[in-house]
Formats: sequence, structure tokens, C-alpha cells
Amino acid sequence: MIVGRESELVELRAALQQASMGQAQLVAIVGDPGVGKTTLLDALVQGADQLGVVRMAGLPSESTLGYAGLAVLCRCMASHLDALPPRQRRAIDVCMAEGETSQASPVDLLALGSALITLLAEAASESPVLFVVDDLQWVDPESRRALGFATRRLSSERVLVVLAARIETVVPDSVTRRIRLSALTAGQVREILDELHPGLDDEAAAGIVDRAHGNPLAVVELGRGLSAARTGSLTRLASTSGALEDLQTVYSDQLAELSSRARAALLLAACDGRVDLALVAATLESTGEDVSGIDELVASGLLIVTDTHASLRHPLLAAAAMAAAGPVQVRTAHASLSAALDPQDAARSLWHRAQATVGVDETLAARIAEAGGRASRTGRPDEATRSYELAATLTLSSERRARWLVDAAESALASADSTRAATLAGRARDAPPGSPELLARIQVLECQVVLRLGWRNAIGELIVTACRSLERDRAVPVLVRIARAALVERDVETARRALDQLESLDGGSAEFREAVGAFCAFDRNDPVPPREVVDRIHGVFDRSTGTEDLATLALVGGLAMEWGRITLARGLFLHAGQVARAGGDLDDITNAAFGVAFSDHTLGAWTSAFARSLEVSKLLTEADIPERLCEALLLQAEIDSARGQSDRCRATCSQIRELAAQLVDPVTALLAERREALLDLGLGRLEPAAARLESVLVTTRLQGLDHPYHSPIPDLVEVYVRSNRTDEARAVAPEFLGRVGRLSPPLPRARALRIEGLLADRGAYDDAFSESVQLDLSVGLIFHAARTLLCHGERLRRDRRRVEARGRLHMALDIFQRLEAAPWARRCELELAASGAAVTAPRDQDVSILLTPQELQVAVLVGEGRRNREIAETLFLSLRTVESHLSRVFRKLGVDTRTQLAVRMNGAP
Repeated sequence: MIVGRESELVELRAALQQASMGQAQLVAIVGDPGVGKTTLLDALVQGADQLGVVRMAGLPSESTLGYAGLAVLCRCMASHLDALPPRQRRAIDVCMAEGETSQASPVDLLALGSALITLLAEAASESPVLFVVDDLQWVDPESRRALGFATRRLSSERVLVVLAARIETVVPDSVTRRIRLSALTAGQVREILDELHPGLDDEAAAGIVDRAHGNPLAVVELGRGLSAARTGSLTRLASTSGALEDLQTVYSDQLAELSSRARAALLLAACDGRVDLALVAATLESTGEDVSGIDELVASGLLIVTDTHASLRHPLLAAAAMAAAGPVQVRTAHASLSAALDPQDAARSLWHRAQATVGVDETLAARIAEAGGRASRTGRPDEATRSYELAATLTLSSERRARWLVDAAESALASADSTRAATLAGRARDAPPGSPELLARIQVLECQVVLRLGWRNAIGELIVTACRSLERDRAVPVLVRIARAALVERDVETARRALDQLESLDGGSAEFREAVGAFCAFDRNDPVPPREVVDRIHGVFDRSTGTEDLATLALVGGLAMEWGRITLARGLFLHAGQVARAGGDLDDITNAAFGVAFSDHTLGAWTSAFARSLEVSKLLTEADIPERLCEALLLQAEIDSARGQSDRCRATCSQIRELAAQLVDPVTALLAERREALLDLGLGRLEPAAARLESVLVTTRLQGLDHPYHSPIPDLVEVYVRSNRTDEARAVAPEFLGRVGRLSPPLPRARALRIEGLLADRGAYDDAFSESVQLDLSVGLIFHAARTLLCHGERLRRDRRRVEARGRLHMALDIFQRLEAAPWARRCELELAASGAAVTAPRDQDVSILLTPQELQVAVLVGEGRRNREIAETLFLSLRTVESHLSRVFRKLGVDTRTQLAVRMNGAP
């Protein structure tokens, strides 16, 4: 019976129809307890006879067991498990506790999420799938994370996902619709009563309407108590207002009419959570209770038994049963269940024993901590955090408590919960921890939490110092990451100190230590670095192409970008991505993916760069790395600024500034300003461009950011020259030119030469401009080369050297058009027209506007020559979704073949 939810049911059926046509839908139904979420789901399922239905529900008793919910889901789709690729099948087996769960084979989150996508796709290939998750608030965090990963990537599958949860529950950000169930009206409540109790007198009906507060479950349960014996409960309900308290009161009155044996059976079922009747019966027998209480519960309608499972009439009934029994009886029930489960199901037995324990139990604490260690080794960091934290509450030993709290904090950090990690580390510090090694772990933890918000030199130094007190196996991975981060952030002193410790511990690979040493010897602020230092750096570049060491690949790839070895950097990042994906570490995967995106952008493959940075942004929803999210957004903003996508660019820059404020990171905010200044410069809005760049220059001086890469001066000089403010350009130029020498990396040298060309006397600028263009083209910086060609052409035209100007301007125009940098192409066309040249160059619309983000990512990979199955694995999509996207891409871009599409995607390297 559906009353008052007709429109919601229509909306759900419409979503189901869209899903049946190949447009995956994700719907969230939220509302208070008893408001009718499950009833609405039942009605939807009953009308889906021709569909494949997969249904699961969260249980309070399993909300602390990692991947418990997902294991249930996978068993529901067991017939499709054989279709999984080996890596995905291994992840599922470990999740379902059927595979090897040693330290060498933890749960692989990426493979697990991909496996879930594959399972749903396989099921949907036979018929559309209705995938229902009830009581999402009780699904364990690990399962919810995997569900979020998968549902964000369902696109062209014939799948409708419906998640039902209480109002305060956080639902995935990928929901296509959110349905909130509100209280029923008085008329709708009366309609339910008339259906359930025909001929009900007006006075009784009015009492129920008044006391139900529009909650349909309250209406049903109050309707069961229309006898005179239940009149008292109606009276008491009149004085309360919360639906949850009302329903528990109603259930309490119903429980009072049960026999003691039925109440004992109900309490065990409530504490068990799964309502495992075999377990309940066995526990009753072991404690000398009569199992006939189960039959009484069934007869009363409080326990519903089908061919496949048993359940209580409503989850709130469990809360009412435990409240009526009182804490002492509840703990006794948990203890009995623990004894009945041991040793057949050790994990559940341990959980029940913990619920039965008050105060200290050193043996139990040790067992729970052991379970936390197993959870940590097998990729269940949330479960590990909960286990360690619980163990810490059960011990009197301050040293054990501190150690387990540190273990809990490290697990929380591994699950990207920085706030919880910081809180647990603080509690461990208060324990007190005692040993120097434990104090060092706490300090490293607290510093790592801070560094997730962006690099701080002082924090990096603290971590390196603390690592001296750590065991080698703990210290080395931390030192490797710190050395990498410090070099990327140009904190050479911290990198040197980390390197010294690594060498003393013989930690990290020899090639990694060699790379760190080479770059530590280079002073970025030295305009004329020694030749032997430069040769050593290039030697590291040349030797790194064959390495399999992920740390070396990531480090050298990043530094190769700085030195203009862009194609080399791209290859290193691609290789790093393959190694990282094999390991399943999201931090390393997103770092490598962003490196490829940044390389593509530098080389002029902007569509590829934009698509890859979108994928990085999506992956970063699975990891708490706000600094890298800023990097991905900055790249998107830079491409949009050059292409004149004003609204999107400014919206992204606003998002970056908000993140920068949270990170307390002024440098990132400055970079957002520079993106908007580039947008203004391209659009010819010279005054706002100058104002932004002048503000950035003032801040970089105040912050001591004197490295050429941070400097806005090259763009500011161009703005000043175009605005006829040459004296101001000459005033600021030396500040940049003084930091760049002949042996500096190509990028700042090319910018310095452009400045010299802009400020040179008439007839003395050709060599500077030409050398700048050659430097840029030699390392693949085609956008910068085109900008310099435009500046050169403008000066040639003004000096009446029109034929020479046209050659430079045509070259620049060709590059700008290939990059779809429309504002810069228009500037070229105006200059060409002024030089007397005819311009007839039609421009295609920016593909990043024509295509959705996922379509764009698929198109870019096709442009690189990838096959559909490889694309599916790379983007964590199903093969059907890739094929559907590709069909729409062909239609939208007006191409017929993969070759034509590759040409349209403007030549990804």
C-alpha cells in the first residue's frame, strides 16, 4: 500500500525507465525512521518483475566489519564472478574473505571498485538491473567507499541504483536525484487507517492522526493497538513529539504482552543484527531457554520469516527490545551470542564479546588489537581504526593504550580521514606514550596530517628529525616521500637531510638516492650553475628511463619537467602510472596521472591534458589530498584561460581560492590569480590583467618567492608593452632577468629572451625572439612559442616589415588554432589583417565544451591509439560504457573513424 508517496514512486519508475534505456541512474531516498523508505523500495521492486534485482541492507551489527556489506552484495551476484578479470576477482575474493589475506594481498580498492562496475555491467547485459541498498547509514565505511567509486563511474549501463538512508547520512556526490520523504498529511494518515481498519470510528482515528505526527510506521503500529488495553500508550504518546521516541514507546507496549521466552528470543535477534534464527536457537538452547519463543514472535508478526531469510518487522523494533531489556541483559545476550559463535565465526564472536564488556579486559583488548592488525594488513583501514581504538579503551596499560591509539591514527590517515587521525594522535600523546619510538611516530603522524594541507618547510624538517627515532622499516618509506616532496617544493635542505638518513639506513633504491643527490647539488637560484652539476642532472635523466622504482620515476619525472625534458617526463609519468596501478595506491596513481596531464599541457596536447586532469579530480574524491586537487584545478583553469572559456575559468579559480584558504596556502591563491590574468590578457582586457599581475608581484615579494617559476613578470612585461607602459616594463624586467643565466633550464631562459625582445630597441629584437621560440619548440612548449611569435610579428608589423610579420603571425595562428586558443587566434587574425594578409581559417568549437567529461576522456585515449578494453581499464569503466561514449563522441564531433577522431583531438603525443 502506497499512500502519499505516489509522486515519488512515479519518479523512481521514470528513473528506472531511463536506466533501462542505457542511462545509469543513482537515486538517494532520505528521511526519518519509519517515514516509509523501505515501503517505497518494496513497491518499486514489486513492479520490476522483468528486471534483475539486487538488494541488500545495512545492519548495525556489521557496520564495524570492513567490506561486510560489499561481501553480501557480491554473493548476490555470484553467478557473474567468473566474468571478472584476475585482478578484480582477487580483490573480490579478499573482500569476501575467500582469498589469501596476508600482508602481501590487501584489498585493492581500485580493483574492487572496478570489479563492482564489471559485476553490474555483466548483470545488466542480460536485463536492466535494479540495485537497492536500504539503511545505507549502517553499511560499513569500506563498502560505502567502494560503492561510491563504482557509482561515480556508471554511465551507460542499464542500472538504477537506489540508496535509502536516514536524513543525516552522507550519500555519494554522484546522485542524479535526491528524494526526501516528508511527513504525511492528516488526510493521507486517515486514508491509511481507512485501508487498514475499515469502519474505524472518528474519535479513535483522530487520536491516531494526532499522535502519529505524519509518520506512516507510527500510523501502522498505533493501528495495531486499538484495543482498550493499548489506550494507555496512546495517552503517553500525546506528550511526546519525536517520531523515533514515539515508535519505541509503541513497540515497548507491544513487547510487554510477550512471554519471557519470546522476549529472550527477540533480544538475541536484536543483538545479533542479522536475525540469524539458527544462531538465536542455538544460543537459547545453550542458556537453557525455550526456543518456542521464536514461534511466538512469528505468530505476533514481530518476526517475519521467508524462504530465504528472517527479519524483524522494523529495525526500530531492535532498539526497542534492547531499551526494554536494559543494559545488563543486553550485555548478557551479547556474551551468550559470542560464546555460541566461537570459534566458527571469530570476527563476529569478538565483536559480541566487546559489546558485552564493561571496563578493562586485557585479554580481549589484545585479541581486538590483533584483529586491527589483520584489518590493516588486508586493506580495511576503517575497521583497523575502530579495532585499535576499541582495544585502547579496554586496557589499563598506558603504554599499550598509547601504542594502539597510534596504530588507530595511522590507519585513519591511510583511509584519508585526517581529522580523526589528528584526534587519535592527540589522545595518544596524552596517554602518555612513554617510549621515544612511540613519541616519534606521533610526531610524524601529526606532521603528515599538516602536510596533507600543503608543504611546509619546517614541518618537513620535523618529520626528518623524528624519523631518527623510528625503526628502519617505518622510517624509510616516510623519508622517501619527504625527500620527493621537498625537492618538488624546492626545499633542498630538507631533501638533503632526508637523503643523509636514507644513506645511513641503506634505504630507498640506489637510483633514487642518486637522483636526490644530483638535484640537491643544484642551486635553482644560481644563474650560472657549475657545468658538472648540470651534467650530473642530465645523467640522472638519461639513466631513469629503465627503472621500475616508483619513487625514482615520480621524482625524476617532476624534475625533468622543470628542465625542459618534457617528452622524457611524460614517458616517466606514464611508466610510473603503470607501476602505481599495479600497487593500487591512489596517492601514487593520481600523482602519476597528473604528471602525464601536465606534460600533455606543456606539449600542447591541451584536450588530452584537460581530460586527464578531470580524471585526476574524480580519483581525488577517493583520497584526501587537497593540494593535488588544487593542482588539477589549476591545470584546467590554465587551459580554459588560454581558450577564453571565461565562466568556467573564473568558477574554477574561485574554487581554487577557497581550497587555498583552507590550506592556508598563499602560493596556490596567487597561481589562480595568474590564470585569470592570462584570461584577461588573451581577451585584450589589459587593465584588469595588469592589476592582477601587479598584485601577484607584490605578494611574491612579501612571501620571498623569488624563483623564476613563481614570477608574474614575463606576463606583466607583455601587458605593460601592449598598454604603452614601456617604462614600467623596463623597471620590473631586471628583477626577473637577474635570476636567469645561460645554463638555467630552458623554460625561464625562453621567458627572459621574450622579455629582451619586447624591450629591445628597434631592429635589435629579432635574435632574442627567434632564440626564445627555438628554446620553446626544442622542449615542446608550443603555446609559449606561439605567444613569442605573436609578439615578434606585432613588432615587425609596427616597424613596417609586413612580409616578415606575416610569416611569424601565420605560424602563431596555426598553433593557436590547433590548441583551440580562440582569443589568441583572434589577435593573430587582427594583426594579419593589419599587415594586409587575407585570413580565412574556420575554427572548430572547443571539444571540451561539446563533450561531457567522460566522453572527453574516452576520446583522448582513442586519439592515443588505445583500444576500447584498454580504455575501460584505464578509466575504471565498463566496456559497454566506453562503446556508448564513443558512439556519442563520433556523432557530436561529426567523425566516422577512430583516425578522424585522433586528428580532431589535436594530436595527443
